[in-house]
Amino acid sequence: MRLTTVIGALLTGAFGACLLAAPQDQAAKPAIDQQLRKQYAAARVGSNGVVTQPGSVLVIQEDGIKAVPASYQGYFANSVKKGARIKPNIIQHIGGGGTGLHAAYLEEARLLQVGEKAYVTKVEIDKDTEIIFSLQSCGSCDPAAVDSNNPPFRASLAFQFAKGYLAAADWKDVQETIGQVFAIADAASSQSSAPAATSQPSQAASVPAAPPAPAEPPAIALGQTTDQVVTSMGQPERKAKVGTKEIYFYKDMKITFVDGKVSDVE
Repeated sequence: MRLTTVIGALLTGAFGACLLAAPQDQAAKPAIDQQLRKQYAAARVGSNGVVTQPGSVLVIQEDGIKAVPASYQGYFANSVKKGARIKPNIIQHIGGGGTGLHAAYLEEARLLQVGEKAYVTKVEIDKDTEIIFSLQSCGSCDPAAVDSNNPPFRASLAFQFAKGYLAAADWKDVQETIGQVFAIADAASSQSSAPAATSQPSQAASVPAAPPAPAEPPAIALGQTTDQVVTSMGQPERKAKVGTKEIYFYKDMKITFVDGKVSDVE
């Protein structure tokens, strides 16, 4: 009886632990799912590829993503594992949820180029082992500017993880894995399109410079010769001669010479 009671208690404790652990695992998936929906807004596109509501724009960072024309109403499926190259799958996702393989799809398929932009049309978590992005190339990604020479192409890319990884994954790790293939265009272009910071004028530049101090008038000393005065003052505006005196008139000065030397300055 005592043994039975102990075993029952152990089983009850183990069952209770499972009940406590289950909600945590279940809560982890919505957390990743919510982060994905928050980070990557899905665009709405018509069956013919016409964008009815723009969403997040991604910039392709790695080559190898195969896509088919949107007019086929399908997405060429691709997959990738962390640290590995992107692998196009044989089976393609066809519009309406079915799958199939058509020779025309393979003939018209092309690879999305590195640096090419694409709308996110859907993001989903599948079986807790894959995060699948559905994309449609968008050229300049301007819904009002339809380029008939650059029709939209569609592809899906499944990021594959180990079983159970997404249930307890850290969002930053997941985001880093996604970021190796997709960059968000708004964040990528914000730095390049942001206006360059203009240097603020210095306080010294904004304050007008003080006018230069007036130059000191040349010093004229008694006894200087006429040549010395002319060297310092330049030629006078006029001259006058009175007996033995010779007077040089300047704008603000009158200099009197006697026998060729300065005798008075006024």
